[in-house]
Amino acid sequence: VSSNGLTQYPNTDAGSFSASKSFSISGTNLGASNVTVTAPANFQVSSDNTNFYSSILITPVAGVISARLIYVRYAPDGSAPTSADSIQITHPSVTTWKIGVSGNIGTFYYRTGAGAIESPANWRPFSNGTGTAPTRFSVPDVYYKIIATSVTTTGAMTIDTSGKLVVGDPVLSS
Repeated sequence: VSSNGLTQYPNTDAGSFSASKSFSISGTNLGASNVTVTAPANFQVSSDNTNFYSSILITPVAGVISARLIYVRYAPDGSAPTSADSIQITHPSVTTWKIGVSGNIGTFYYRTGAGAIESPANWRPFSNGTGTAPTRFSVPDVYYKIIATSVTTTGAMTIDTSGKLVVGDPVLSS
């Protein structure tokens, strides 16, 4: 098992997915038993970087798994602001391998209707336009998404350097 660091996925909105990260798995003398790769809560694994699941099976061919990439993405359900645990890789004849993963739910405010974007009063914490507006834009690690079809601006909007302004509602790569 070889990984290039799967810890600290970027802030991700609850109910959406981060971009994936990957690690490599290979093995010999595995017999006919499958290798199971299991993700902890709020993470998903994939063998093709398209279809993600809570666990996947890797089947050896003649007892061998040639170098194979396994993809992991952060998929927070909103039950906790942060998630830190381990991907488990198991096989009946091998000690369980663990790869640490962690991620944070981002704090998002949405601009869904018409009006000036530079006014905090025009932003809401839910994409349906409900909830309490922020009092200022200078709070660290907050993302502001414009998902309205038309907005206006007549002044400046200064966001903390750790925050972001996102225009549109892009689909994150999976």
